Amino acid sequence: MLAPMLIGVDPYATELHWKNMYQEVLLHGRVGSVMRALSILDTALWDRNARAANLPLYKYLGAAYEDTVPAYASGGYYLDGKTPEMLGEEMAGYVALGLDAVKMKVGRGDLRSEEARNRSGAQGHWAGCTAHAGRQQCLVRCSDSPALYRALRAL
Repeated sequence: MLAPMLIGVDPYATELHWKNMYQEVLLHGRVGSVMRALSILDTALWDRNARAANLPLYKYLGAAYEDTVPAYASGGYYLDGKTPEMLGEEMAGYVALGLDAVKMKVGRGDLRSEEARNRSGAQGHWAGCTAHAGRQQCLVRCSDSPALYRALRAL
């Protein structure tokens, strides 16, 4: 569905290609695997262009003053039967892989259960939380659970 839109076109028009692909997926839903596919193709275009310029991607994107680019894990998804302890083990696994930041899902439960998730997930490491309601996004510190809960309810 998306790849044919990129064959034989100017690979440097990345923003235009993203816009066109985003419009193309409207009826398929702009979530899950559809958005992952769009992201994969978008990233491939940027990577291709950086290689053509003989630059590492981070320098091609303008981060020329840094030698490294920080990375974080994205996890902490809600699964039936997943306890705060299991969430803590998941987050610790990301830290064991060398990542020192994790973004985890929040906002499905009540204040008490969200606080338990946040405490188990952060475990003394930096953790960012995102919550989505419609098209709005709220980004707060996991350690600030009451503010998080209020922000989520305001969305």
